[in-house]
Amino acid sequence: MVVTTPTASGKTLCYNAPVISRVLQDPSARALYLFPTKALAQDQLAELHELTQEINRAAEVAIGVFTYDGDTPQDARRAIRTRAHVVLSNPDMLHAGVLPHHPRWAKLFENLRFVVIDELYQPFLAKFTAAMTSAKTGDPTADDCQLGPLSSSTAADRLQDQLDRAIKGGAKVVAGGERDGNYFSPMVLTDVTPDNDAYREELFGPVAVVYRVGSEEEAVKLANDTPFGLGSYLFTTDPEQADRVANNIEAGMVYVNIVGADGAELPFGGVKRSGWGRELGKYGADEFVNKKLIRVG
Repeated sequence: MVVTTPTASGKTLCYNAPVISRVLQDPSARALYLFPTKALAQDQLAELHELTQEINRAAEVAIGVFTYDGDTPQDARRAIRTRAHVVLSNPDMLHAGVLPHHPRWAKLFENLRFVVIDELYQPFLAKFTAAMTSAKTGDPTADDCQLGPLSSSTAADRLQDQLDRAIKGGAKVVAGGERDGNYFSPMVLTDVTPDNDAYREELFGPVAVVYRVGSEEEAVKLANDTPFGLGSYLFTTDPEQADRVANNIEAGMVYVNIVGADGAELPFGGVKRSGWGRELGKYGADEFVNKKLIRVG
């Protein structure tokens, strides 16, 4: 059984109860919990310990619950592989410390009955919002300024109109968006649905829209559901996923795990309503070459 949970109060009972019940019925059963951060895994560990303490006192089976991450000592790792009924880890540790050594985890994988995957949305949104709103606005000529004003009052009025319509259409303001003349504080929006104008508009200002998706396929579909296709950015620790997703994104340029990586030697351009042809690089130079055809019959 694979359980994928949303972030909501009381959610843990939906998977902790069946996991513990199964272990009590079959002590050989194992469960793997994957959380996006170590802190979340530790929180879940504390909750599971509280839940299993009374059970372990009364039952013949002592339910072993352990976290397995980069801070886990080597001697403890050996014990976890054999004793743990429930292993709490994170995706990075799964790919770096578990799957490459899967023979050592034979007892876990042979008896694995539950995989619980907790979502990344809420932790990501919190960290992203904190980073976005930390940008300092002010005089663009100042050394410590990270964000200056929009280029003109016309541009500022246009952005204000877009934001007003987005919010009226149901978008939620997570943070920011205050206007002072041509300045806007960094803004984060969520809950932008396909029927909202902002879903397919370009917001030329310090505004980020965060979407929630349930799979890689859904993320790619969302990214491509736009009339524009200039530049795009992809962040992942999985090289195969990077290759797969980058090839499926409909954009003229895809940057993987890097920003500000354009250069005079690299072609610049987009697809769909973001244009055609390329600037820069040999492809850009080719746009200025007159080609001569001679065909002999």
